[in-house]
Formats: sequence, structure tokens, C-alpha cells
Amino acid sequence: MSLLRAVAEHFVAPAGEAARPVSGAPIATVSGVPPALGLLCEPRHARAAGRAVGLHLARRRKAQAALVAIWTADGGAATMSGATPLGGETRRLVRALAGRDITAHASGRAVVATLPHEADMAAQVAAQAFAVAASLPTVLVIAGPREEPLDELLCARDLVLVADGGDDLLADIAVAALQRRGVSARRCALPATAVAARGGSLLPSARRGLDTAMEGLA
Repeated sequence: MSLLRAVAEHFVAPAGEAARPVSGAPIATVSGVPPALGLLCEPRHARAAGRAVGLHLARRRKAQAALVAIWTADGGAATMSGATPLGGETRRLVRALAGRDITAHASGRAVVATLPHEADMAAQVAAQAFAVAASLPTVLVIAGPREEPLDELLCARDLVLVADGGDDLLADIAVAALQRRGVSARRCALPATAVAARGGSLLPSARRGLDTAMEGLA
């Protein structure tokens, strides 16, 4: 298998399957309902990029917190050392997730939950976490070969961002494949989002890039 094909399968379709159409129109956001985003990226960028998207989404929505659920092939990318909740809503969300045996840490307004390694269990835990955070913006980060249970959750998001990581062609292929399946998808410039999520805030350049990627999102 060529390197390009291996990476393409990572971003474009569930592991072992070709991209296929799904029934139904793209899910539209509903007024008053917090947005639900997806993010595709490489495992090494999952924590920083997911956290950046969550921070920015909370800022755009003027929300006190945003939930970021991260899945990687090894199940360990969401670990955050020394992260401390800074607000009442983040503390409440971390406690509520802990009550469901879901590991989560907070930094600023981003609460990052670690999903299990096994795809079926990861999808169940993600659904539970999103239910706990029903009144807040949410982000589902997929950083590994997409298996069917997680892919279904991803395709139900209001918008999926594809982190290009400097490879414009591959990102465009992934976006096109998602759009053919009726999913709203756009590229997101990874370098800015990955390095700027520090200290609970984003650099202006990162905010501008994410504002562009999220344009039109309610």
C-alpha cells in the first residue's frame, strides 16, 4: 500500500470501506441548539487541534464551556497534564462526565474527554458525553482510521473540519468525499490551530482561520 493511499484511507473513508452515499440531506443547525462539529486530523495533533476548535467554538457561541471528545487509535491522545477547570460550567461538566465514568480534563472553556480505543465502545461513550453536554457546543475529533460506528457519529455533525496539515490535495479529497455523502465539510489550517491553543486562549491568527472555517455556522 502506498503512503498516499494509507493516509487517504485515514481521512477519507471508514477503515476497509470506500466512501459511499448516505441517505438524507445534510443536517442543518437549529436556532438555539448548540452547534456540533467534527474534526479529522492526525493523532499527533488531536489534543491541540481539538482543544483549539473547542475553545474557539465556545468563544463564538459565548458559551461557558465546550466539550471536545477525542478518539485516536491508541486511545491516549486526550491526556492533559496540569489542566485545571477555570469556570463553574467546566467544573460541572467534568464532574458530570466523571459520574458516567468518562475521563475528562478542562483548560479554559474546553473540556476534553478521552474516548476508549475500541470503536463501538468509543461511539457509545461519545454519545453519552454529548448527551451530558446537550446544552453546550461539542466537537468530535477522529484521529485514526475511521471505523463505522464513529463514522456515523461524524457524519451526523453540523460541520466537519478537515485539518490539512500542510497537504492541500489530501484535505481537498477528504472534504469532497464527505460532501458526496451529504456532510457539510471544510478544510481547516492545522498549523495555526495546533500551536495556538495555550493558556486557555487562541492567537488572533488562529481565531481568524477558524472563523473562516466556521463561516455560516449558527
